[in-house]
Amino acid sequence: MSDDREAAGVVVWCDWQGNILDVVRDDLGLGSALTAGHPFSLVVDRAALPKALNFLVEVRSNGAAFDWQLTVLVGEQVEVLHFNGAVVGDAIIVVGARTRNGMQALYAEMMRMHNEQANALRQALKERSDLARARADRDEPLYDEIARLNNELVNLQRELARQNAELARLNAQKNQFLGMAAHDLRSPLAVIQSYSEFLLEEAAPSLSPEHVEFLTIIRGSSQFMLQLVNDLLDVSKIEAGQLQLECQPTDLIALVERNVALNRVLAARKDIRLTFEHPAALPPVTLDPAKIEQVLNNLVGNAIKYTFPGTEVTVLLERQADEVLLAVRDRGPGIPEAEQGKLFRAFQTTSVRSSSGEKSTGLGLMIARRIVEGHRGRIWIESQVGAGTTFWVALPLNGTAGSDEVIAARPDVSTAEPSVPPLRILIVDDSEINQKVALRVLERLQLHADVASNGREALDLLRQQPYDLVLIDVNMPEMGGLEATRRLRQQLPAEAQPYVVAMTASASDSDRQECRSAGMDDYLGKPLSLDHLRAVLERYQRWRTRPQHPVRPE
Repeated sequence: MSDDREAAGVVVWCDWQGNILDVVRDDLGLGSALTAGHPFSLVVDRAALPKALNFLVEVRSNGAAFDWQLTVLVGEQVEVLHFNGAVVGDAIIVVGARTRNGMQALYAEMMRMHNEQANALRQALKERSDLARARADRDEPLYDEIARLNNELVNLQRELARQNAELARLNAQKNQFLGMAAHDLRSPLAVIQSYSEFLLEEAAPSLSPEHVEFLTIIRGSSQFMLQLVNDLLDVSKIEAGQLQLECQPTDLIALVERNVALNRVLAARKDIRLTFEHPAALPPVTLDPAKIEQVLNNLVGNAIKYTFPGTEVTVLLERQADEVLLAVRDRGPGIPEAEQGKLFRAFQTTSVRSSSGEKSTGLGLMIARRIVEGHRGRIWIESQVGAGTTFWVALPLNGTAGSDEVIAARPDVSTAEPSVPPLRILIVDDSEINQKVALRVLERLQLHADVASNGREALDLLRQQPYDLVLIDVNMPEMGGLEATRRLRQQLPAEAQPYVVAMTASASDSDRQECRSAGMDDYLGKPLSLDHLRAVLERYQRWRTRPQHPVRPE
């Protein structure tokens, strides 16, 4: 690649909202896309729009963002450009180049041009000084001082760029370590939480009140640590610019209804009534269902945490013009106005205490804000001390598929248990502890299963008899879940093909895509919970009734 092409790039100034103020440089010929007054996000390819918005949010939040890769239409081709951004005063400067080396070359070219301009200015000032020396001899030291200060400024800018690059490298290493450490902590914490729940539910009548209290503390502490680990994983992905949205037209009423049904179990433990109010119908909304459900879980969980027993938490869904509004209203103590502004920042908590002593990681609302903003939505709070709190989320209806189509609200079946017929289930996990946890969770649904310790053993069992459902770990010795799934898809006849569910503590979007590419039908994150297993069984029932997936003979 030539030096000129290497140094080619774009440099623009934007206001705080991301609208272009001035185009300093456009070597790539982006033309009308770089127009003053237009949003910077129009520069990128449509598919990269959520990521471009997250890039601007990162710049505003942290003061700078480095090496974000965004797809841009250059001429007739879509290219991946590397972007850096920084806050300068009340504006944002955005620099883009084809490669990381190109970014450095672009900086060097800009510095060279800056130095040439500075030298030209210094020469002009010197010539003017010579002409006026006889009359203004005392002005020359002033001009020299200006030149000296300018050179110092250039050197400081170079040093700042070097330090920023080093900080970006260290931050990437931190995020990588954080993700690895959090991943390794999830499985043992999940086992502690699961076994403490089993003991509380099954052995509590035979234990002393003191031992029950011990178990309750163990369960609460493990739940808090597990939530902290999950939040840290999300934060590391967000800071690395890896928060990817898999948007699709979604029945938002059904999504919220299902989530409320699952959270009613948590609310009932505190004698809190959880209600859901919604219109008769809504158009489908284009969003990432898993991410929006994560936001809803955080808001509903917080509402239950701070609401007093014997009262009510209300989830509200309504349409307003070209937006869908989602609200979660609690009957807690309320949040002082002076503390509301810090709620959506990382590791920030308020002086308000939960009604039953539950802890908070201080990360959930920050993650929720980033997810909502990635959907081009808004999230805010309304609260009054002594009168409770309402969190609002606004999601755009613009761009929803089939905006004239309306999805009617489904009958409320939130209290009904899913109908689970006898199933032939196979659990594949190299950890004996994880096998026992999975078997115990299945027993609570009156289900039983066979077990295998690796993919090779699983294939042997599948050749001997058919199974309806296979819950398989991804990482195992001898043969992992991905390879085992590929082989069973190739070797077993169509009528013997099971519904394969990946079980893993990995939670990234790329991991999910890898599981789907291997031929897996569903995904079950560790820790294995009763509610998540119920949801998988419901999806399996829908799968087995489809014409392309005939039910195997009993």
